[in-house]
Parts: sequence; structure tokens; C-alpha cells
Amino acid sequence: MRGIRAAFGGICPSCSETVLAFSGEKDAVADAMIAWQDAMGSEGKLGMQSRAGQHIPFEE
Repeated sequence: MRGIRAAFGGICPSCSETVLAFSGEKDAVADAMIAWQDAMGSEGKLGMQSRAGQHIPFEE
């Protein structure tokens, strides 16, 4: 996808959900997240993982 420099994936050790990280232009990252949600048929959870493996929600 144009504007994406890197994409990484893994499995969350806390909840066993698929974890994705995108790096690139802001709009391209947003488009990639929407495309992933559409492909999976569910809404993604934005945030980060703590050192203890817990999900920390994204807050604007």
C-alpha cells in the first residue's frame, strides 16, 4: 500500500489477539487500519501494549 513504510504482526501474549503495527504516512496508516478491519469483519482496538503485556487504549 502506497505510503506504508513497514508493517509488523504478532500475537498478544495477554489476550492471544492478532496485533498489527503500521509505520508510514498518517493517511496511509489510517487506510491500512480500515482495510484490515474490513478484511477481518470487526473493529480494531487502537492503543499500545505495556511492558506487562496489557492493552493501553489510545486516547486523543
